[in-house]
Amino acid sequence: MKPVLNSFLCIVMCFQLLACGVAGTVEVMTPAVLAAQIEQGMPPLILDVRSPEEYIAGHIPGAINVEYRQISEQIETLQPYETEEIVVYCERGFRANRAIADLEDAGFSTVFLLDGLMSAWRRANLPIERSAP
Repeated sequence: MKPVLNSFLCIVMCFQLLACGVAGTVEVMTPAVLAAQIEQGMPPLILDVRSPEEYIAGHIPGAINVEYRQISEQIETLQPYETEEIVVYCERGFRANRAIADLEDAGFSTVFLLDGLMSAWRRANLPIERSAP
């Protein structure tokens, strides 16, 4: 493989890792740990940053929906949770990682990414709530 093409592929792969949060220092919480906290009645703030339509179709019990593009605008509303645990999820990772970055930039100190995201929650056959449109 030519050096230029090899370098280009390396750069592309690095960007993909960064977009998925793999190369970052985002802390994760497993679906099993989150489910246990919900079951014990002591869940963290669960933040679903998907679209309202995705949220309505099915979300983690107790989750609130703030679309990832709205996090910065909702910082004041979320301020009471600044020092509390927050678990953020979406479907594939980009939106959750973006929301986590916005929360951390605003001073939120204990923010977790749901390990495996919503698809891992579903694969584990954990409870899902649906909302009326």
